[in-house]
Order: sequence, then structure tokens, then C-alpha cells
Amino acid sequence: MKNKILVLIPTYNEFENIGTLIQEIERLRIPDLDILVVDDGSYDGTIDALKRLCLSYDNIFVLERGSKKGIGSAHLDGINWAYQKGYNRLITMDADLTHSPSYFKDLIEASEKYDLVVASRHLLKNSMIGWSLKRKVITSLNHLLVRLILGLRVDTSNSFRIYCLDRIPKRVFELISSNSYSFFFESLKILEMNGVIIGEVPVVMIERRKGSSKLKAFDFFKHFLVMARLVFKTYFFRDSLLVR
Repeated sequence: MKNKILVLIPTYNEFENIGTLIQEIERLRIPDLDILVVDDGSYDGTIDALKRLCLSYDNIFVLERGSKKGIGSAHLDGINWAYQKGYNRLITMDADLTHSPSYFKDLIEASEKYDLVVASRHLLKNSMIGWSLKRKVITSLNHLLVRLILGLRVDTSNSFRIYCLDRIPKRVFELISSNSYSFFFESLKILEMNGVIIGEVPVVMIERRKGSSKLKAFDFFKHFLVMARLVFKTYFFRDSLLVR
């Protein structure tokens, strides 16, 4: 069966990066590949840039949500859109150029073996180029914490992934409740609990050069609340996390 691929890119004020990223994707000339941008009310010209790109490429779609509803919510809306349109592969990535489209081939190839493939920063030495020591330490500690508490061994805070939608029941995603960055580890845990086979491919990620990170201190607080809730449900209300 030929893969029909959708690339999902959530945006919030990524005017300086979105054009470069989409052009890099288009230069790959991957057959049957479309792009969906889910925008959360950008006010820096991102939407205008996307409208110009839509005039040049007929495989770009934009879902404007009008206000900032959260990165996890953007992924869930994009996933639902992909199911509705009949795509059987979904690549998700950030808009800030930290995720290189050059790894699409590796992700697509690995998806023949796994139901979900995560691009991992933890399989190679020196895989985080240009990152501050503080950010490297936080990322590594978060990876260790989630691994110890939830038992997940893959890169749980990275959005660069490929989902095999033709092998993952849509109903599984309806069990995910996080609208924030916690979506990334919550989705992996719930998918794994429902029998989804998860693999990894090694990647190198370069720190963003333009724009600013959208991750705030409060997101870390919500991160731990979601993790605690997930652990509680796993032990006491396991059935609520399983597709029936």
C-alpha cells in the first residue's frame, strides 16, 4: 500500500522560520506528501507568510484556531484532521528549524517496522548542537525522570515523530487529555499501554536561531501534575486508559 503522508506543524509566531522549513520539506519532493500547519493565533505575520506559500504549493493546508490553545491541543486537532482526510502516515515536528526534514526518510523507513517512531536526542553523543548546558541538563533530567516514573525508554519530550495511523485506532488519541507539552509523554504512555509498538531513530538537533521558545516555567508545573495523574490512573484506574 502506498503511503499517504501528512506533515503536521503547529505554529505560534514562527514568521522567521516557517517559510524556510516548508521550502526545505518541498525540496525533498516526497510523493503523496501534504503539509498541515495548525496555528494558534499568531500575530507576527506567520499567517500572511503561509498564505503566500499556499499560492506556490498546492499541498499546504492551514488550520487557524484563532487563539493560543496549547501545543498538545494543536497536535490532537492535527491528528484528528489526518484521520478524517485518510492519511496513513503522520509526521509531526516543530516549526523552529530544530527538526530537520532530512530525517523524514529514516522515520518513514522505520515506520515499516514500528507503529510509532520517535526521533531521539538520546541515542547519539553530541546530538544537541548549540544548546546551552542548562537546557541539556534539563532535557536529560526530564528524560531520566519520565523513564523512572513511567517506564518509557524513548525520547518522551520530543515532538518529532511519525505515527502509522492505519495501525493505531483513532480512539486511543481520545484518551489523551493534556493540551500542553505534557502531551508528548502522556501520548507515548497511553499509546504503549494500548499495544502500540514504539521505536526510535537517532537524530541531531540544532538549537533554534530565530524567534523564542514558547516553553514557560508554568509548563513544568503542569508537566508534573499530568505525570502524577497519569501514574495514579495507571495503578488505580487502568481501564480508563485503555480502548475497549
